[in-house]
Amino acid sequence: MFTLELARRLTGTGVTANCLNPGFNTTGLGRELRFAAPLEKILTRLIRPPSLADDPGLQARLWRDTERILDG
Repeated sequence: MFTLELARRLTGTGVTANCLNPGFNTTGLGRELRFAAPLEKILTRLIRPPSLADDPGLQARLWRDTERILDG
């Protein structure tokens, strides 16, 4: 949400805002876990943001609230 608001604020400046989710990363730590594959499926489903995250009003509110907290 924060990145979407930043992108909106940067419209017309030639600057692009990007935010990436690295997803589930299978490392050597999970190599011997029998439940690594099912865990990956569960975690992949859980990282989808709710539809409210697409609300420009809520994105702007998050930005304002963050500014207020940081100025605090």
